[in-house]
Amino acid sequence: MKHRLIAVGVCMALILCMLPATALAYTAPDSTVYNDHDYNALKTFLDATSADGLTTNGVSACGSDYSADPATWDGVTWVNVAGEMCVRTVNWQDDNLNGSLDLSGCTSLEHLNVMSFFTSATNSIDSINVSVCSALKTLYCWSNPITELDLTGLAALEVLDCAHCENLASLTITGCSSLRVLNCDYDPV
Repeated sequence: MKHRLIAVGVCMALILCMLPATALAYTAPDSTVYNDHDYNALKTFLDATSADGLTTNGVSACGSDYSADPATWDGVTWVNVAGEMCVRTVNWQDDNLNGSLDLSGCTSLEHLNVMSFFTSATNSIDSINVSVCSALKTLYCWSNPITELDLTGLAALEVLDCAHCENLASLTITGCSSLRVLNCDYDPV
């Protein structure tokens, strides 16, 4: 009996491995297929409580019509990679956002802008994880309360603006061989 259970488990694992990646992807109401990893990374952040404590990051970034449909997410652009839409750009500047933004493994992400310009809707993002975002070229996180920024191995990164991150105690840019603009003015690092 024990051997049968093991054999069934192995068969199930093999079947799951043979499923196409799109079988695990998010499918929008219009039948557009989104990369499950990228979709969930963004949706997790958007579903978190915003900086005002009254709404979600999704409502703050996308307005009152925020929904699970990524086609409606303001500031986010997607690119088709092997039949799935993957996140390419996130532009959520001054959107009253809060919490930890984990986009690690979003390999098609090229541009991330979550900076704040001291407006009434300032972002309050305390951590940003972009590890293994191999296509990332620009990162603007100006004036957020992040304490650490590890960009190790992001060889495509050209522009990093993390100025006015007054809590930033650690900045790692090892392996950022394309970096040509670095602004960390008014940071303790």
